[in-house]
Amino acid sequence: MSTHLTLHEACIEVLTLADRPLPARAIADEVNRRGQYARRDGAAVTPNQISARTHNYPALFVIADGLIALMPLSGEGRTGAKPITRDYRALGRFFRALDGDEVTMNFTDIEEILDAPLQPVARRDETFWQNSDPFLPNPDGHKWAHEWMRAGWRKIAVDLERQTVVFHRVEGQRSLSTLEDLRPRCHELIYDILQRVPISVEAWHTTKTGRPVKNFRANPRFCYNWSFGSPEEGYAVCLWHENLHESADDEVFSDTNYRAGGGGGRAAPPPPPPAPPPPPRRA
Repeated sequence: MSTHLTLHEACIEVLTLADRPLPARAIADEVNRRGQYARRDGAAVTPNQISARTHNYPALFVIADGLIALMPLSGEGRTGAKPITRDYRALGRFFRALDGDEVTMNFTDIEEILDAPLQPVARRDETFWQNSDPFLPNPDGHKWAHEWMRAGWRKIAVDLERQTVVFHRVEGQRSLSTLEDLRPRCHELIYDILQRVPISVEAWHTTKTGRPVKNFRANPRFCYNWSFGSPEEGYAVCLWHENLHESADDEVFSDTNYRAGGGGGRAAPPPPPPAPPPPPRRA
């Protein structure tokens, strides 16, 4: 791969492909692997170099909690506009339902499945379409490729000019079941999940008395809640994957009574101590 990008441009490519914030070390490793930027001394790019360069471009990068992300376009992060959410699992469900061994899809077909536009890099860089092993101990950020790979398919060709991509079913590879596909693959905060649904998280930012909460994503007011929402928004309910089952018709269900389990395992509080006797009165 030719080296023709500046370092901050290479960082943008990496973050665009990852579609999520990354630490400086992960960006440095991917910049070195892709080879589109090279230092004059031939040495590898270091995490410190990534941190310094991204700090020099505050209009392009957001740095918070040790992670680096791309600055939202048109100030959408400041105006309250919602970022684009792509349901990559919908892509996996599509491939699992396919008959036949090969399919050619237009980019617009995939956008209809995702119910969102593809990332701009998908139309200018074939790397976006590379197959990626989702079963590695530390898989990369190509979450879209993980979906067709988990479903038992591989990309065999892509034409950026015609905006088409060809997939072929992998012979002998078992596709994940519906229940396996639902298994959590990363640690997500309930706050972030509710924002995607969307269900209001405004109350998470304050205490019961209305004071602001610094670490609002871990607001203790909601630590023991199992359901969230309202009749107008709909509801989100927390379920544990190990308590889910799958029927012969691939329907996922839970037969666990969480209310009974929670009540039965909770010990009754001890009775309050008796009040002390009043002091003796002097005659």
